[in-house]
Amino acid sequence: MLRRLFRPETVFFLLTWLGLMVAFRDRGFYDPGALWHIKVGEIILDRGMPQTDPFSYTFEGERWVPQQWGAEVLMALSHRVGGLDAMLLGFATGVALLFTLIFRRAVQGGMGPILAGVVVGGVLFVGAFHYFVRPHMFTIAFLGWTMMCVIDFERGRCTIWRLAGLVPLYVLWVNLHGGVLGGTMTLGLAVAGWGLLFLVRGSGEEQSQPTPPPPP
Repeated sequence: MLRRLFRPETVFFLLTWLGLMVAFRDRGFYDPGALWHIKVGEIILDRGMPQTDPFSYTFEGERWVPQQWGAEVLMALSHRVGGLDAMLLGFATGVALLFTLIFRRAVQGGMGPILAGVVVGGVLFVGAFHYFVRPHMFTIAFLGWTMMCVIDFERGRCTIWRLAGLVPLYVLWVNLHGGVLGGTMTLGLAVAGWGLLFLVRGSGEEQSQPTPPPPP
């Protein structure tokens, strides 16, 4: 029972989650945009979608609509529920879950749990300079999931329906952060590459077919 409960993935998730909760308690909000997005979300919840910039006097009266409104509303709701602590909790849980999925894939690929923990933990540490409680974290998570789907389809581990499931995800993503362009381009380039490979293989098979002998 203990071995099933404390699997390597569970231990990695708990250690990563605790580390993020401690290390990013203050640092996660160092970027002023983290607080700015909360205010935008509050404006949307209280007054509806703004049509002009309410912050910049140099742009006053000009048309402006929040591009990341979905994430900003979620941030504002989280702040209303539990303040910055609730936002930190969601941030740490999401990042820990993403890297736990990567860790699990590394272990399933044949890497030992300790080595996988060192490698994935190192990747987490290297990218930590860009981790803030901001909408771009949705892009990091969804782009990671896109790459997992593309790799699994390439290796025959999933059907085309899993790739099709990315389409509604991108519909959600486009309302959370502009980085959805990276996801659509990644999937589009992968599909284009598979199509080109299919055409090349098809023409190669046609050329390699033996010519039937002439009739007697």
